[in-house]
Amino acid sequence: MGKNKPNPKAVAARKAEQTRKKRSRLIMILIVVVAALAVVGITIGMILSTKSSNPMTNGEYDELISADRGFTITSSGPATTPDAKPSESKHTVELYFDYSCSHCAQFEGEYGEQLLQGARDGKYKLQLHPVDTQGRFFPYAYTAVDLAARVYSSQPEKFTELHTALSDAMLNAVNSQNQDDIAEIQSETKSLELTKKIAKDHGVSQDIIDRVSHKDGMMLLTTMSQEWGSEIKAESLATPMVVIDGKVIETTDQAMKDIAKL
Repeated sequence: MGKNKPNPKAVAARKAEQTRKKRSRLIMILIVVVAALAVVGITIGMILSTKSSNPMTNGEYDELISADRGFTITSSGPATTPDAKPSESKHTVELYFDYSCSHCAQFEGEYGEQLLQGARDGKYKLQLHPVDTQGRFFPYAYTAVDLAARVYSSQPEKFTELHTALSDAMLNAVNSQNQDDIAEIQSETKSLELTKKIAKDHGVSQDIIDRVSHKDGMMLLTTMSQEWGSEIKAESLATPMVVIDGKVIETTDQAMKDIAKL
């Protein structure tokens, strides 16, 4: 018997089907590749955007803030002062604090000037490390620290005066029976207004005032708090925390007694 010849129409149909399946596979591969590239592009864009908007890396803050994990005061004043000299003291006093922490505000009210004066007198290098312990309750923490960082970076001669004023504002709100005063530290909008008012009252330049940002302050405190957790070996982290020559002092009263001996 002779072999049956293939049906030309069937052969053509099979070839067309094979071609269609190959084309479909290619289209699917192309879709996957394009989607992957899009994800990569979005990820890179987010990274670059975060980096460019992060005041710790985009030049908004002086690089010493990152290096010192905060603000350093010596006998020359803030370390960012143009003619500042390295500290010659063999002692370092560190204060971990939160501008929206009531206990920090009370500590600053009682001992803040004494701490600053000891640094001015050259008894020790004072490092103020802002961290986030109360920001989720009081957004004032973020606007206050952003202002402090900008003044420390660009108008250092105003820093210690401003630092004290920012702490005093929190202490006043804590001691006040007026709900409007409390609202100023609890509301993101009102805390920004309060921070800018403090800045204006203390002669901070308008350029700095206009740049104060809740978001930038939050980014700064997030970074500082992470480093606090990795640097300090303690059973618990709370503010205010005083560290003298690398040793965490259990109570602020004991810390001040030890500082007086330096």
